[in-house]
Amino acid sequence: KLTENDSIDLDDLLGLAVALVQGQEGVRAVLQSRYRHVMVDEFQDASGQAKQ
Repeated sequence: KLTENDSIDLDDLLGLAVALVQGQEGVRAVLQSRYRHVMVDEFQDASGQAKQ
């Protein structure tokens, strides 16, 4: 149903974000220069994909 509505769920969104950061060195460089640390709430509940 998500595909029919051109929508994505949280797992899809995480996958797209991971692919962007891993696949685009420029994006990764900007994020690394801008953020020294990242705090994640509820990390114990994160999926394997979210931990990347």
